[in-house]
This record gives sequence, structure tokens and C-alpha cells, in this order.
Amino acid sequence: MNRAEVSVSVIKAPRWLKNVSPFCLKVMELLNLSNYEISVMLCDDKTITDLNNGYRGINKPTDVLSFSQNERSKDGDNFNGKNNGTPVLLGDIVISIDTVRRNSEEYNVDYEEEIRRLIIHGLLHLTGMEHSDNEDYNEMMKLQERLLKNTSEVKLF
Repeated sequence: MNRAEVSVSVIKAPRWLKNVSPFCLKVMELLNLSNYEISVMLCDDKTITDLNNGYRGINKPTDVLSFSQNERSKDGDNFNGKNNGTPVLLGDIVISIDTVRRNSEEYNVDYEEEIRRLIIHGLLHLTGMEHSDNEDYNEMMKLQERLLKNTSEVKLF
């Protein structure tokens, strides 16, 4: 059974916070992940800037950061979720609500949709997907948008 722990740092907890976990669990199910645990933290720009600077050397805010806790095995199979029935920690996702607001205005995207998109994006990174070149980027974006569409029934707001 998958688990998704959700928290806030510095910001006031939004009314819809309780809906983030079911959304994460649905995305994990669609990714065929079983017996994993993730954490999602919503924060402000200062918090994510500090993390971005500390871990990536980039001293500015970003929308989402992912911190994987799952190492790949030699055969490349790292998503088996075997740990004596205890969920394996897949990793942490951090999202700046300040940047989400700016993104939704700049790209003329619904605020809820942008949060959902970033949760999915963060989860894809935790499963090992990257977008270091155009081919990887296009593949990841196609899957991200398909997951966004296939989770439309799970509302945050």
C-alpha cells in the first residue's frame, strides 16, 4: 500500500491540503508504484530558494524540487517496493506556492491544474525520469500531461 504524507512549511495550510494525499496516491497507482511512501511539502519562495541554493547551487526560487531516496539496483529495477511489507521511502517533493501562483498567471493556467501538474512532475522525477535533453523532456512531458488528464476526477479544490 502506498502512502503520501503532506505538510506545509512557513505558509498557512490551505483548506485543500487534505486532498493532496489522495491525488498523489492516484498518480502513484497510475504509475504502477506499489508499497512506496512519498512526502510533499508546500512552502514559500524563501524556503524553496534556500533548498535550491543548498542542493543545486541555484540561488533563486523554483516551482518544484524532488529529492529521491531510492537508489537503482545494478539491473536497473529500483521500483519493486519490497521491504517486509513496510512502504519504501521513494522521496520528497517540495513545491513553492508563491511560484505556482506566478506560473499560473504567467502561463494562463488554472491554479489547481498547475499544482497538480507540479506534483506529477515531482513524482516522475522520483521514479527516475529526467529531462536533460529534448527527447527525455518530450517523453516526460507527454507522460505528465497524460497523467494530468487521467487524474482529472481527483480534485484538490
